[in-house]
Amino acid sequence: MTITVVQHVQGYETTGGTLTLTLGSNTTGGNCLVAITGINQPGDLNLAGITLGGSAGNWGSVYTYDATDVAYLAFWADPGCAGGQTQVVITGPSGTTQLYADVYEVSGLASTLGGLLDRSVHHEVDGTGAAWTSTATATTTQASEIAFGIVNGFNNAGGAVTLTGPSSPWVNEPQITPTTPSFQMTGYNILSSEAAITYNGTSNMTGSNNYYAAALVTLFGAAPFAAPQSRIVLQAVNRAGTY
Repeated sequence: MTITVVQHVQGYETTGGTLTLTLGSNTTGGNCLVAITGINQPGDLNLAGITLGGSAGNWGSVYTYDATDVAYLAFWADPGCAGGQTQVVITGPSGTTQLYADVYEVSGLASTLGGLLDRSVHHEVDGTGAAWTSTATATTTQASEIAFGIVNGFNNAGGAVTLTGPSSPWVNEPQITPTTPSFQMTGYNILSSEAAITYNGTSNMTGSNNYYAAALVTLFGAAPFAAPQSRIVLQAVNRAGTY
């Protein structure tokens, strides 16, 4: 089954720990929602939960990374999501004041939470230059997968930050910049062959006040439909020496 990104929505919350996002179209039942979140507040954090249309559905954590000096990053998913819904509510830990999120609806992915994740990787950069990277994953297990990447951080010297993400076949969503020194960007790459994958890029920041946290996951596509093998039935008929 072909992997397709059906729709995407993004947003941020700076006054509390709950973020409500509204998809542009109703979800299709059986697809998978992927929520990629960042909190500019590292330190043993966990999302409290995510709902679709007021229901927890099949939402659960796929992969998290707590970058010690930068941010908390989380990938959650709702495989086999409910249809006909548009509202996604993400609840961060108590006291969260900067919660960023990108939510994707994807068709053609594995149907269970435990069967989604193939590869994952993360990397933190503290105060060195303009480049950021997740570093590379191990080689993916199969050809049919989708990679999702995130970079989140801040300019400790102040001032606006402009990010540049990886080139095609990556698709980078618009940068989220809720406050001047902080930022987040996510992107996806629909894979067609086994490979080691990296999410990386640059910014306009220079000097030693640059803080980035980047992470990447690859998710399995649905197992292809296997047609039953044809069975050949041989029947011997004893008829005067003929078979």
